[in-house]
Amino acid sequence: MRTLLEQHGDIPMLAADRLRHGARDFLWAPELSIQVEPSSIEIDICAIVNGRVIVGEAKCNGRLDSKGRSAQQAADRLIQAAQILTADEIVLATSEPTWAPGALAAVESALTTGWKHGPMPKTTNLVSLGR
Repeated sequence: MRTLLEQHGDIPMLAADRLRHGARDFLWAPELSIQVEPSSIEIDICAIVNGRVIVGEAKCNGRLDSKGRSAQQAADRLIQAAQILTADEIVLATSEPTWAPGALAAVESALTTGWKHGPMPKTTNLVSLGR
């Protein structure tokens, strides 16, 4: 449990709990890795809620950029994963009261330019998780 909290694993769990609230059916998988040659894409949130596929990113600091990736690169990868899984919804979850400037715009831009087929998913912003 200590490692889970030290690595902020509570944020995806809190987001899943928020998504589960009021749902008839709920299936959730913690941290999913999608193989996309030559690498993989890791997503923090993957759920099916009332038959809708939901994927997303969960961050404790409200920032999409990390590990040498810009917010736009992270958003592009999230949208690629959402396309592969035919997501109905993309969730951005953070324990902060707001997302860092540019984070939500990066996701909207990636969605607009990167969504190739099927109905475009809606985006949902979950903030102040655990506060």
